[in-house]
Amino acid sequence: MVEASPDILRDAAIRLTMMPRDTNAHGTVFGGIILSYIDVAGGVEAVRHTRHDRFVTVAMKEVIFHEPVFMGDLVSFYAETL
Repeated sequence: MVEASPDILRDAAIRLTMMPRDTNAHGTVFGGIILSYIDVAGGVEAVRHTRHDRFVTVAMKEVIFHEPVFMGDLVSFYAETL
């Protein structure tokens, strides 16, 4: 688990605790659940920087899962407008 400074934690697009419904038979969170939260974080970032309230994800180029996420983990999702 990567520890972040309190300043970085305030800037998370979303932060949530993984629940039992998010897990698979191995006790880890489904990759698709993580991808859906990445999509939501991107939408939050888009709203922060525009006056629009509707967005569509056209593509995700690549997502690499570095370590498993477990039920009860607090996960922060960050987004940055380039």
